[in-house]
Amino acid sequence: RIAGEAAVARRLDERLSANPDDAAALSELAALMAARGDHAGAVALLDRAMLLVPAPDAALLARLGYSALKAEMDQEAERAYEALSKLAPADTDVLINLGLARMGVGDTPGAEAALREASRLRPGDTKPLVCLANMYTRTGQRNEAVTALNAALTLAGTQGDAAFPTGQRARIDRLLKALMNGQKAGS
Repeated sequence: RIAGEAAVARRLDERLSANPDDAAALSELAALMAARGDHAGAVALLDRAMLLVPAPDAALLARLGYSALKAEMDQEAERAYEALSKLAPADTDVLINLGLARMGVGDTPGAEAALREASRLRPGDTKPLVCLANMYTRTGQRNEAVTALNAALTLAGTQGDAAFPTGQRARIDRLLKALMNGQKAGS
């Protein structure tokens, strides 16, 4: 597998040497970098690719936003997901990631608005509620965090174990217990 990836990377490097403005090659190389865990490198390549395409490209923006979040490049992620939310205003996953990016840049009202819209658009999903609870916890809004967690747990009660990724239910229970006991989260 590694030898195959190296061969693909060499082929892409050759394409980029011949044509540095090959957006498709930049995108493919970014995908390889992200797969190897180099999300910051992927962001740089995807930024270049975005400048080369004639119109906003939803797939490039989604990959740019994802890699930027993974690399903790929150401003880049916010820009990407903001642009993507204009192309796909009803995409709940885009709104959740926009909320996460806005949290990262300290835009709590913007994060809350994006996460509430995601919850409105997909009322059967616990993820926006859990993200809201985490945001409220980080900003010291204990009552709001408890309300969001209880809403997620109530919703999960109708769906069973499938409502949360593995292990998340236990983390939610611990956080809710800490909040209810007046402790700081994580203590």
